[in-house]
Amino acid sequence: GLASTRTDSDQGHHVSLKTQLLTLMDGVTSTDGAVTFVGATNRANNVDPAVLRRLRRHVHVDMPDREARVDILRKMLPRLLGRDGPALEDEELGRVADATEGMSGSDLNEVCRAAHMAAVLRRCSERGVDVKEACRCRSAADVARLRQRMAAKKEDGGEEGVSGVGADDVLQAARALKAATAAQATE
Repeated sequence: GLASTRTDSDQGHHVSLKTQLLTLMDGVTSTDGAVTFVGATNRANNVDPAVLRRLRRHVHVDMPDREARVDILRKMLPRLLGRDGPALEDEELGRVADATEGMSGSDLNEVCRAAHMAAVLRRCSERGVDVKEACRCRSAADVARLRQRMAAKKEDGGEEGVSGVGADDVLQAARALKAATAAQATE
């Protein structure tokens, strides 16, 4: 990373870039507080000590506790699904929050996104929509177009659109993310 601890194995361009960053940080002076550096990392122990010395205040934000995870999920799921109301019942949110212990807000966002995609793929399959096309969705506009096509192909009398994310989808996505994270940690 850009501000990671320097080592003897750093490549020349990395060393030059880090040196330039530190030089620029040294050159910035402000008596009225008009210049503020903000950095964020989930690997604080890997930040170069020279960078830490130049950043005078360090704020540690703990991982969300169970209640915070429930709140995060309560807000994220409806937003991802394009709904106004709750995406999951309170009991289901509690089960998901328990299963996501140790995950950050960013991790929870990824879990919700993966669960949503699983539901999209399942619904595509049920409605005969090309799954490869669904996998190419990269923006909200892409998903909206897909929803319109799926609603047009609706034949089963079920709910329109690509909703249908359930607690099992979210739990499966959480398990997959934990497995992937554990695999990366052992590499």
